[in-house]
Amino acid sequence: MIDKPIVPHVLHCDEKHLKNIRDIFNEAILQTTALYEESPCSEATIAAWFAKKTG
Repeated sequence: MIDKPIVPHVLHCDEKHLKNIRDIFNEAILQTTALYEESPCSEATIAAWFAKKTG
């Protein structure tokens, strides 16, 4: 049997993805030690972060 290579799919995000990005961040903040945050991010915080990253 020949295994097929795993090819990642890269999604180019825009503002319509902010709710999903926020959900992922907040899950990581609340359930892991992966981020240096202690409180969930607001919509405004994620929007500002995204604008800075995509500026």
